Amino acid sequence: MSASKIDGCVRELTGRLWADRELQLDVANELRTHLEEAAEEYRASGMSEEESVETALKHFAPSKTLANEIWLANRSRMQVRAVVKWLLRVTLVPAALAFTVFHFYGVSIYGRMLSTKSVPPTVRWATGRQERMLTDDERFILYGDKSLPDNVDRQESIAKKYPDNPVYFANYIIAYMAANKKRVEDKTSPEFTALIANLDEGERLEPDNAFYSYLKASLLMKGSSILEDAREYTYEVVNRDGIPKEQHCYRVLINDREMFESGIKEYLKGNGKPFYTSHAFDVIEERLGILPPPSTLIEQVYRVSIMAGDLLPHLAIQRDMSRMVCGYATLLADEGRSKEALPLLETMSEPARKIGSVSRTLIEVLVVRACQSMSLGHVQNIYGRLGMAEEAKAARQEAEEENVFFNSLFGYKTYSQEEMKKYAGALAGWGCSFWCSFLYWLSVERSTRGPCGRAGRTVMDQCCTSWAGRHLGR
Repeated sequence: MSASKIDGCVRELTGRLWADRELQLDVANELRTHLEEAAEEYRASGMSEEESVETALKHFAPSKTLANEIWLANRSRMQVRAVVKWLLRVTLVPAALAFTVFHFYGVSIYGRMLSTKSVPPTVRWATGRQERMLTDDERFILYGDKSLPDNVDRQESIAKKYPDNPVYFANYIIAYMAANKKRVEDKTSPEFTALIANLDEGERLEPDNAFYSYLKASLLMKGSSILEDAREYTYEVVNRDGIPKEQHCYRVLINDREMFESGIKEYLKGNGKPFYTSHAFDVIEERLGILPPPSTLIEQVYRVSIMAGDLLPHLAIQRDMSRMVCGYATLLADEGRSKEALPLLETMSEPARKIGSVSRTLIEVLVVRACQSMSLGHVQNIYGRLGMAEEAKAARQEAEEENVFFNSLFGYKTYSQEEMKKYAGALAGWGCSFWCSFLYWLSVERSTRGPCGRAGRTVMDQCCTSWAGRHLGR
């Protein structure tokens, strides 16, 4: 009953504010709180609940006078809020539509720019302006024979025009592997035979480069065996949180002994070569050097798309080679062939050292680190099984030192997708595309000179690179 009297008084006092419901509720809450506090004070002095409410209401100014004062005091606020609401109604929907359009436009633009099959018209226009500044030979190095529909054929055309250039030939090999993927791993396929022949040609061009020997070794071993988990043999790897994690070893089941042993010979030959390089970044640097300096944002974005489109399919094949060698060492130990297993164990870290010393991307470092960790784990396990405790201890100590080093590099705070959504909301995923699109739209035909232009170009570079890294794993 007391609460209803207070509510009735509040409704009477705020009735004239009905046009702004939010303001009416705000003022009503203030009045109700004031009346309830006053009633509480009277109740504390000894009055009953009913008397304390009546007294609090009585000491309020006359209702009509107070209601009019409340109306006059809040009239200007109602006018301002009404204008704000009108502006929101007028602008919010168009802004939401603009955000959506820019977002999907951005996704399409950058998705297409990172594809070799489709380039947006505005990008073709901007890059065409740069192309007119190039010689015919420079255009050919940049794109290959444009009359050919397939990217592999275009890269091959470059290698054929410059047959003694190891950079262009390695680039063709990488493009061929990326386009044929699983087919080059099937020893009965014509793609497998063609790739083996091309790897022999690459070795002729660069006899001191282990790149071709390692690729050939991986293909021969994988095509002649099956890799299985040897879960009875394990080793420990400590993660960056200091928690030991158990890993199992591998074992190979050989179905073509001659081909597999040819693969091992190629592996050992690669270990004996002075250096390793895939030339993946050499061709990128050469192509970027051919292009004139960028004068618009879209020209800079085009340069970023060339870098983001770099192909590194050979990393998976190198990882497979490490697994096969580890699995073969396990098989030799199982068969009691320690005289063959021990020399192999001593070579298992060599590919990681060769490849790691010239790595220029994070993914290369991570793959090499995984291969090295796996190799050292197999080495310590097999030494232990052969009764060579000191050698096993040394391998374990080396693995622990490398784990400490790598874990220190990656010992920063990371966030899961759920945490990103929790702390940043939908804008964490959608805002980047919107701002990239907005900057793109503003700057397609505008110079990037000046502080605003340079800032826009920097943001675009970072957004494009982040997008490529997040969605393409590069």
